[in-house]
Amino acid sequence: MSNSFLYSKALKIAEEILLVDCPAARWIARDAIRELTQEKVKQKLLSKKVT
Repeated sequence: MSNSFLYSKALKIAEEILLVDCPAARWIARDAIRELTQEKVKQKLLSKKVT
């Protein structure tokens, strides 16, 4: 499995967790989405695709 596949899967699951009726779960999901969508994470994924 590639990093980009796992990245997209993690982002999708975090977005699904936002729909759960549990404040703690939504808090964790928002935090995961915030981390996964940081520019430095995106750049790291792009650099691994090129090499």
